[in-house]
Amino acid sequence: MKKNPRRYRKLIAVVGSSNIDIVLRVDHFTKPGETQKALNLSFFP
Repeated sequence: MKKNPRRYRKLIAVVGSSNIDIVLRVDHFTKPGETQKALNLSFFP
């Protein structure tokens, strides 16, 4: 039970600090049709 919150905090910290970087990289690597899924994943947290 104590390990779950730590993992969530790390994920939130990474996404919050490099949210723009992830979105830019996803846009470049993903196809125009897959951009919607990438945006959903980035906004999930």
